[in-house]
Amino acid sequence: MRAMAWLRVVYGASELWTYAYSYLHDTPGSEWHWADLLAVAHELRRCEPLLVAPERANIGVLTGAGGAIRACVRDVGGVPYVITVNVSDDSTATRLVVPRIGAGRAIEIHDARTIVLGSDAIADSWQPYEVRVYRIERR
Repeated sequence: MRAMAWLRVVYGASELWTYAYSYLHDTPGSEWHWADLLAVAHELRRCEPLLVAPERANIGVLTGAGGAIRACVRDVGGVPYVITVNVSDDSTATRLVVPRIGAGRAIEIHDARTIVLGSDAIADSWQPYEVRVYRIERR
């Protein structure tokens, strides 16, 4: 569910639809769907500036891993963010080439991990359907 929501952001959505709470009453035993949906909604709400930020023009993120990682770059107040989603049910490690991001570091905003950027690239690994959002800090 989380990967699907963020994948819509990668493909340019600025709004997301969800299903109704009444679904729980019609299908007993599905309460966990509501908890998962609520967690994703809270996460997206905290990241709202990313949802409405413009995608960087003419910046295509080049990925390896056979296209398993989908990504886009968005600017929030002049700070670039790289949003990534592993669309595969396999773990994936690859380099994302992000033209013109330069030297610096990428900070994953959900777990605060820091990755040193090298040659306009982010090298990382993703679990199946994992989402990573990086804030780019330039030197």
